[in-house]
Amino acid sequence: MNTQELGSIAILAPSLSGGGAEYVASRWASALQARGYLVRVLLTNPSDEDLAITQLDVVDVSSPLRSFAGSIPVVRREIKRAPVDVILSVMPFWNLIALAVAATLPGKIRPGVTISDHTLHAPQRSTESKTTRIQLALARLLYRKAGSWIAVSHPVAAEMAALYKLDASRLWVVVNPAATGDATARPQIPGEADATLRLVFAGRLSAEKRPLTVVRVASLLAREHSVSVAIDVFGAGPLEEEMRNLAQALAVPITFHGWVDRWVGRVGVNSVLLVPSTVEGFGNVLVEAAAASIPAVVSSRALGVADACIPGITAVLASTDSVKAYAIAAWEARGLVIGGIDEWLQCFSSQRSGDLLAEAVSRAAR
Repeated sequence: MNTQELGSIAILAPSLSGGGAEYVASRWASALQARGYLVRVLLTNPSDEDLAITQLDVVDVSSPLRSFAGSIPVVRREIKRAPVDVILSVMPFWNLIALAVAATLPGKIRPGVTISDHTLHAPQRSTESKTTRIQLALARLLYRKAGSWIAVSHPVAAEMAALYKLDASRLWVVVNPAATGDATARPQIPGEADATLRLVFAGRLSAEKRPLTVVRVASLLAREHSVSVAIDVFGAGPLEEEMRNLAQALAVPITFHGWVDRWVGRVGVNSVLLVPSTVEGFGNVLVEAAAASIPAVVSSRALGVADACIPGITAVLASTDSVKAYAIAAWEARGLVIGGIDEWLQCFSSQRSGDLLAEAVSRAAR
């Protein structure tokens, strides 16, 4: 695509770290910048590390009110100060801000808007807050005003199209550029049959990720199979202390490694990645694990993971999201020998993701 058609893009996100969508926002910014676009990253909740980044033009658009109504005028002022051709936003809250800002700007500087969704909405209905319900109601009114929209997996795309009645001609499925998407799978190194089975958790230690389930699965495996089972945790979050206490109570050895960018390089043999989330829009860690020949387990009820794993090849799907089902799947997954997936891994390359992304924002500009 001719980059002269589109000169400038503002990427609107909460921050550039701390979650899957935030990580993707940083990769998208780099991909578009590498293609010659003028990219500005607008962050409503930036960290000190975000603001210290020199490779990207990062702007703090935080509001003292920390609310939808409070964010709109701050972002609007920034776009008026330095107009752009397109606003590319991530996740519902920021999608709505981008659409509201664009709608209230004068026509001569009004940008196109590309919205993106990174998770499934319907499975969370039973636990969603009043604020989330309001956001989803606004999405039904505003999403169709976007010039183009991006889903990070085909299950997310199908749900968004159904929920918001979006025009399929403005849809792009841009799977997340995984950290190892540009690599080939490393050879599998078999572990000792009687070696410690290590369950790996990689992600935020929060309620929606269900990290305590990993401890319970480890305990059940140790009892049922009379093997040594330990846990490696790559991540941090509010449930860290509770996870530590539960592991101690159940006599499960556990190691907290904190946030590690290249976590797969710290994983030993005889390891299985366990993703116990009830909902995933994609699951970056599943691709990262596959590229490192680490077998994974995830529930078939997580829905969005269909694009991020190959059942029976890179992962085993648990039949439900119960501790028993995860334990059965983890015991099966330890025998997987991952290979022959190099071509599949290229679906998650930065090059492919960047090309599709450029098409989507170009459509919004038109």
